[in-house]
Order: sequence, then C-alpha cells, then structure tokens
Amino acid sequence: MSEQEWVEFLNSNSILELIFSEDEIESLLKKYPPNEIDGETVVALEGSPADALHIPLDQTLSICHGSLKSLVKQGELAPGRTFNLYSLMRKLPFQFSLVTEDTAWVLTIPWEVIELRLEENKVLRNYLFRVSESSDLRYLAKDLDNAGCSSQFRVRFLGSLEEKSFSPHTWLQKQGQSCREIVMVIGGDVQAYRRTSERALQTQWLLPQKVWFGWPECVGV
Repeated sequence: MSEQEWVEFLNSNSILELIFSEDEIESLLKKYPPNEIDGETVVALEGSPADALHIPLDQTLSICHGSLKSLVKQGELAPGRTFNLYSLMRKLPFQFSLVTEDTAWVLTIPWEVIELRLEENKVLRNYLFRVSESSDLRYLAKDLDNAGCSSQFRVRFLGSLEEKSFSPHTWLQKQGQSCREIVMVIGGDVQAYRRTSERALQTQWLLPQKVWFGWPECVGV
C-alpha cells in the first residue's frame, strides 16, 4: 500500500477514525511510519507494558499466550484491528503476545499520543473503556453499524451509558410517567407490572436480559 492508501484504510477501518481526522492520521503516519516486520516475529510480548498501539495493516497477526519459548496461538488480529485495547485503556501489562506469521506491515504509535487526545474527549474515552470489557456492548456497536448509524452516534450513545444497581423492590419506570431513559437489564430479575386500578397491580412478565426497553416511549413512536 502507498501512504495515502494506508491513510484511507485507517480512516475507515480502525480505531484511529474515532480519535483523529484524516489529516491528523496522515500526520501520524509521517511521524510514526509503519514498520515492515519479518514473519514469526513478536511485535508485543505478554506481560510487557502496554505502552503502544499496534495495528496490522496488510496481514492477519497471531494472538498468542505463554512464555516466549512456548507461545500458543489463541486467536487472530485482522488488519485495522487494535491489539489488546483492554490493557491499553487500563494501563495494564499486555495480556497476550502479538506475533507475525508472514512479513507484515504494522503501525505502532506510542499510547501516550492516543491518551492525550482521549483526555480531551471523555465520552470517547468512556466508550473505548466500556467496549473493551463488554462483549455485549461490542455486539451492540456492531448492530448499530449494521443499522446504518454513524460512528459519531455510536460513540455518543454507548459512551454515555451508565451502569446502575438497584435495591430490591425499586421502581425503574412507572406507568403513565414520561420516559427519559432506555434500559437494558444485565443482571438480576426485573418484573413488569400493569396498573389496573388506583391500588391494584397486575403481574405481566419478567424483562429478558440484554434487550433494550423504552426506545418507542423515549422517541415518541
């Protein structure tokens, strides 16, 4: 790929599109040019400080576990994907090793460069923190993409979510009141009721987990 092709690829297929403009990505590539790395080379080692963002550009890399002399393949990292975002966001050591299978071009950017920008955008930081730990939110992010939602909406929506815990017998929403929040149950049982008179409630159903409630009411459908 040419430098411009790399810029276009990263601007539409990587985490960088959420953080930087296309011109800024081009400047980053000039400052931190991609490296051509031989096959069977360890790009990042399990247990080492997670101090750099690694993105493969043209080849799928192996995600491995174990010591340097006995690495066992656990998965793959496709071009454009970020290696071990969970550790990067939490300043933890890398949980796995990243290894090339064949000669590959890899972009490596000091994490402090990314972190400075995230300090300016708390919603984006919260979004990346959450999706790096929750497979449910990653699936939801993919659903939003498939539904044609913009990346800006996806980040603002998922980055604004709050996880709350409630004591038993607490009302989350009440019949007849304005709906100002949508809710997804991720743990415990939530019972729905219907008020049939001023003092009588009729049991309806248990809300299934990992399903959104309140969309139609909130948007006025």
